[in-house]
Amino acid sequence: MAVSYSRLKSKSGFESPGFVVDTSGNIAAGSLTLDNSISVPSISTDTITISNQPLFTNNGTTLSPTVIGSNLVSVGTLNALTVDGNIRLRAGGENKISVVDGKVEIKSTTRGVIENVNIGTENPGTLRATSITVVDDQGSPGSLTVSGANINFNASIIAGTVAFSQAPSAGTAPTNGDDLVRKDYVDNNSIAYAVVFGA
Repeated sequence: MAVSYSRLKSKSGFESPGFVVDTSGNIAAGSLTLDNSISVPSISTDTITISNQPLFTNNGTTLSPTVIGSNLVSVGTLNALTVDGNIRLRAGGENKISVVDGKVEIKSTTRGVIENVNIGTENPGTLRATSITVVDDQGSPGSLTVSGANINFNASIIAGTVAFSQAPSAGTAPTNGDDLVRKDYVDNNSIAYAVVFGA
């Protein structure tokens, strides 16, 4: 004898102590566990709500703004990402790129590269490097400009030829044989020698 199965039907919905189904097919439950993915075409991801807040918007392509935390391992490819808070990108549990309270830190295990980026154009900070090379700017001469500041060389050597577009000046008179000599020092000593030797 063949057995015919029919779905449970109700014109006014269904209610139990654990969940409610209204006449439109909306389900309200304390929790929902799926063994497989949602594949029914008539179910819209925009209609999934948690604590009366939507989980997705924009036809299921955008997480709702009410979702402000996640333990996702992978999010795939995003068209945009806005983070209203601190950011920490980690590898092996260690922060590699972080933005915390507006402070940016980048820690690389090997030397990386920053290309075509202006740094400190409005609010400059401190730069510490082992080498700085100034090259041409798309065919125009490169420049190292010091505006309203000093360049201090501590136990350092400037190698090669240095050309000045304006006459350089020294802050102190020479005391060693290899010190730079100021013009006023030369002039004063020339006058002194001229007086002594009657030139």
